[in-house]
Amino acid sequence: MLPLSGCRFDIKLSKKVVGYEYDQSLSENKLTLPAGLPKGKYFVRVRFQLDEETTWSAWSPPLWFTIHPDDKDISDLKRFDHHLSMILEKGIGEGVTLIDPGSYPPNSQNQIAMKWFPTHVYEGVTPLVNLEQDYYIDPLEYYFVCIRKLIDKGARFITWDDILDEDFSKGELDILLQFDVDGGPKSMKRVYEGLAHMGVSATIMLHYKGHYWYQYKLEDMGIDWLKKAEDNGWCMGYHNNSLSQIVGDSQNHDLDDETLDAAKEQFTRDVKELRKYFNIKTFTHHGGNVYNLKVEPDESLSIVGVDKNITPDLWIDIKTMFSDGGFATRPTTLAEYIDNLQVGTHFIRNHPFKYGNYISPVDAPPRIDCERKNISISDIDKELGFSQRECEKEYAWLTQRQIIRFPRRMKYLRLEKAISNSFKKTNHSYESNVRFPVPDGNPEIFWSRMLESYMPDAGKIFDYQKYHAGEPNCILDRKEVSPLGIEDYTVHLFSVPKKRDQKSMAGRFTGVAGGLLSCSNPSDFIDFCYDIISVGSLGCFCFIGDTHLSYGAEWSRDVEKWTIERENARAGQKWSFNPVNLGELFIKWEEIKIEIVNHYCFVIGRK
Repeated sequence: MLPLSGCRFDIKLSKKVVGYEYDQSLSENKLTLPAGLPKGKYFVRVRFQLDEETTWSAWSPPLWFTIHPDDKDISDLKRFDHHLSMILEKGIGEGVTLIDPGSYPPNSQNQIAMKWFPTHVYEGVTPLVNLEQDYYIDPLEYYFVCIRKLIDKGARFITWDDILDEDFSKGELDILLQFDVDGGPKSMKRVYEGLAHMGVSATIMLHYKGHYWYQYKLEDMGIDWLKKAEDNGWCMGYHNNSLSQIVGDSQNHDLDDETLDAAKEQFTRDVKELRKYFNIKTFTHHGGNVYNLKVEPDESLSIVGVDKNITPDLWIDIKTMFSDGGFATRPTTLAEYIDNLQVGTHFIRNHPFKYGNYISPVDAPPRIDCERKNISISDIDKELGFSQRECEKEYAWLTQRQIIRFPRRMKYLRLEKAISNSFKKTNHSYESNVRFPVPDGNPEIFWSRMLESYMPDAGKIFDYQKYHAGEPNCILDRKEVSPLGIEDYTVHLFSVPKKRDQKSMAGRFTGVAGGLLSCSNPSDFIDFCYDIISVGSLGCFCFIGDTHLSYGAEWSRDVEKWTIERENARAGQKWSFNPVNLGELFIKWEEIKIEIVNHYCFVIGRK
């Protein structure tokens, strides 16, 4: 029930450490924080009352915030958030995808004794990028520490069978722990063994067989230990991936009746096979790229869907939910979520791959050659070229995800790093006053490293920004091209030099630094840059991408010509670019490389 206008509100501000409470009874849903709050974590809860004759609503879930002791904490948080913004995209429908699968999570960098390693990114083996440092040092130990915290709190672990049988106490701390196995069968066994040793019970949602992105059968996972788990109070359910099995790697997101009927039949076959070994009463839908929730089970199976949108009545007594599906845990990190749990029933959805994959034998191997030394890769896999297969799978899955899950593109995927793959190694510590830099994903840093790596080691470089600003030193030795941020290379409105100047410049330069272009006639400028450099020389450029929040019209030669010829054409017409129209813009150049970082298109052109 939502509050109506005119309701009375009761807002409670509490500190995480017992001993601080601050109440306000208000006529509006608004809280003014008192000055001088001591540092620490706080939460706000609110309830409302329609009028004096009705009872108060239940307290809302807590809204957490932190009072930090100094500005450094704030700066670190900004760096963390900025790093995530470089590698993640959050779509309109709240779905999340990884823009740069080769990036390291913020808290995983500079860890000497780190057991976590990056894998190729595809369904069932997606990495977590938002967790604490302890997770990346040892993911499995991090998980077991979290579970031990629950045990220390006096938590009782229940299963979906307990929920169906109403066999749990609503006045205690009950944890409904569910594992979606997905692409982590080896990891699941590893996690189970640790939890069984602690006396923990949980629900395991099983595929009968994996699908295109991770292919295995139940028999490969090992039936004996799963049956032993069920005998010891664990619950087995079906993790519905029936539609994923039918769709495979197809990029067609139009689901006709024939496809859905085939998936329904697959659902039935899977459940019947699982029931040969286990007491399967429940199912949950697999996520990934395909909408498995569109498949309805045959009534004859008498199986209960436990997802909240299927059977909401099962969730009436569940106070909070946690999930680590996809690329980021929600609503917060697992450790923080557990620290703040209070009495009641709470649902935790875990994916075993996230914790158990980082010990040999693995479900998915490391993507970096140097990190494979501690992981056993079979000779057969090496001969079959597992690394190439993993790369191809990653490319296909992320492409499928953006087409099916993100029809409205927010950012471009960085799957082919045509420019940055050839960056020189650098010892520079890049900093900027404009943004919080991330060396492998920040546009400012990208521009600096592009100049360092591609501008020639000898000869003369033409720096258009300095020329346009009227600075006398616009013709520079290679070593004088300063690795500044992209903001320092921004040209908002400009036109090309006069014809007499162009003639004197023709063919004189071994490179040109074009900067971030925002001009009325890009084609004239790019043609000018082409004319002033010698054959075989390079030009470095940056353009506003067509996903940028403040982009202009999408450029083409025909539209540019029409705009310039109009009597009322603005001298500062902005244009936006993408890989297609950049190819048209650089049509005279012998070779171009394009890489899109965040909302900027970087181009290397060779004459």
